[in-house]
Amino acid sequence: MRKFENIKNWQLKLLAILTAMLLWLFVAGTENYVFTLNESVPVQVIHLASDLSLANKLSDVTVKYTSVNGQIKNLGASEFEAAINAKNLREGHHTVKVTVTSINPQISVIAAEPAQMDINLEAIITKEIDTKLIVKGNPAQNYQVTKATLSIPKITIKGAQSVLQSINQIKFTINLDGTEKADFSRMLAPVSESDWNVANDAISFKPNKVQANLQIRKLENANIIDNAGMPNQQVNHVMKKTLMAKVIIPNNMKTAIKEVLPTNLLVTVEGQENIVNNLKNTDITVYLNMNRLEKGGIFTVKKSDFQFDPKLQINVVDFSPAQIRIKF
Repeated sequence: MRKFENIKNWQLKLLAILTAMLLWLFVAGTENYVFTLNESVPVQVIHLASDLSLANKLSDVTVKYTSVNGQIKNLGASEFEAAINAKNLREGHHTVKVTVTSINPQISVIAAEPAQMDINLEAIITKEIDTKLIVKGNPAQNYQVTKATLSIPKITIKGAQSVLQSINQIKFTINLDGTEKADFSRMLAPVSESDWNVANDAISFKPNKVQANLQIRKLENANIIDNAGMPNQQVNHVMKKTLMAKVIIPNNMKTAIKEVLPTNLLVTVEGQENIVNNLKNTDITVYLNMNRLEKGGIFTVKKSDFQFDPKLQINVVDFSPAQIRIKF
C-alpha cells in the first residue's frame, strides 16, 4: 500500500508543477503585451448637471494598455478617451474615478494614472467681457491695414464664478501672410486663452463665432508694376468651386481601420478667382480626428476638418456627405 501511495503523491506533485509552469507562461506572455502610451490623454467631465461648471483644471492621464497578440504599438492619445462621470454630483469638492476606454476594439486599457482626480464644481454664472482684435503680419508689399474691427465689442462668457472673476477681455487674432491686397472678412471662434489656466470646455461663449473685418489699402504713391512694365490693374473676383477631397486616416490607425466610407467628400470652397481657378482635388483633404469618433464608428465632419495650405486663403462653404463611417 505504501508503494502505491508514493506513486499517487508523485503524480499530484507533477500535476502541480505543470500547472505552475502554465500559469507562469500565461502571466509572462500577458506582461510582454502591456504597453505604456507615449502621450498623455486629456480628461473630460461627462454627465455634468447643466447648472454646474468645472472650476479647476484637470491634469492628463498616463495609460497602460494591451493589444491582441501585441500587434498594435506606439498608439497616440486620439485612440483613447478619458472621462470623469459627474452624474448626480452637486456643488463642492469631489474625488472621482477616471475611466479610460479605447475607441479601437483591438485595444484593452489596463490602467490609468492617476486613477482618481479631485474636481471642484460651482454654479454657473454669465459675464460680459470686452473683445480685442490683434492683427499679426503684414499685407502685400505697398499695402497697409487701415482699419481692423470685430462685429461685436463684447462677448458673453459662461462658467464657474471663481474662473470668470479675473477674466475681463478676450483676444481674437488674424495672421496675415503678405499676399493680402483687398478688404476681407473672416469668422473667428473664441477660445480660452492660455493665461486663463482653465480647461477648454470649462467656459462657453455666446456667440460662438465673431466676424473680423479688415480694410486694406494701397499706399499712396506706391506703384505696382507687372512683368510688362505697365501698372497692374487686374482685379480678382470671389468665386466658388467644387472639389473632391480625399479622407486621410491617421498613420497610427492605418493598420486598425479596415474600411472608410466614403473615401472622398464633395466640398465647395470660396476664394479669389485667380486662386480658386487653379485649385486641384489634391489641394484639399479631410482629416479624421479620432477624438471625435462616435459610437458605431460614425465620424461627423466639420468644416475645420478640411485641410489645405493657409496661403490659399480659401473658405469651405459646403460639403457632402456630413458623416463618415469607419469599420475596424
